[in-house]
Amino acid sequence: MKYYIIVTEGFTDCATVESILEKFLGYTLYFKYNDLPNIFQRMVGKYPNEIGELQKKDSPSFYYKNNINLAVKQANGCSKIAKTVSNLLEILSISEILQDFKGFIIITDTDTKNKSELISYFRKEFANNNISLNGETITYENNEVQCYMNFIPQEGQGAIEKLLLDCSKINFSSLFDLTNTFREQLLAEGYSDIRKKYWATNDEVQSFYADKVQFGFISSVLKPDRPMRYTIKDEIISSKFEKELLEIPEYYNLYNFIKSKLT
Repeated sequence: MKYYIIVTEGFTDCATVESILEKFLGYTLYFKYNDLPNIFQRMVGKYPNEIGELQKKDSPSFYYKNNINLAVKQANGCSKIAKTVSNLLEILSISEILQDFKGFIIITDTDTKNKSELISYFRKEFANNNISLNGETITYENNEVQCYMNFIPQEGQGAIEKLLLDCSKINFSSLFDLTNTFREQLLAEGYSDIRKKYWATNDEVQSFYADKVQFGFISSVLKPDRPMRYTIKDEIISSKFEKELLEIPEYYNLYNFIKSKLT
């Protein structure tokens, strides 16, 4: 049996990855705790936890296909990815399955950094958690583990909403055009104070926050009473548009990256 863990920056990345796994790569979601491999049971959060804190703990989503077992865990922020990996490595190290663990797959947003800056950033973040990052390998307590990273978008700056907007343009072109008009109005000078107060003072950051706002608008129309993840999984990453989605460079890169690492 092979084990992998995908760590995503946030819930939007997580929903996108889960959609690709379920709809296009043939993975099946585990629904029952007792069906999980023992190592995955250790990753399930408790409420409250052992020291009595009344705080819900996030649990990964778990999948299987043939001889592969897979966990998908969101870190809730780029700055928390290294710590999330460290926590998971601690669980893996006490379970004695490291020989069957085939690696971490990390998916995060580019934001305002380039690839070189991101690699340097993660090398420092991992080091702060007693993990050494060298190429596609991390070392933890003398154990070497594969660690593959994918940054979205591949070209330029931004976040996964840029990819999701490209997908929305195919699936819901009229709605995309409507929200694009709204976006352009928000980026006008008259809304500068609002953007600086509620988004960011940096113009580059404002640009990809506009992506988030625009996609949020689309999601609110399609699923007005549901969280955004349902829009992504039910409407945006849709099997009805498989051919068209694969023609989107950013989507194809993400799809192919995940597929190529889960072997």
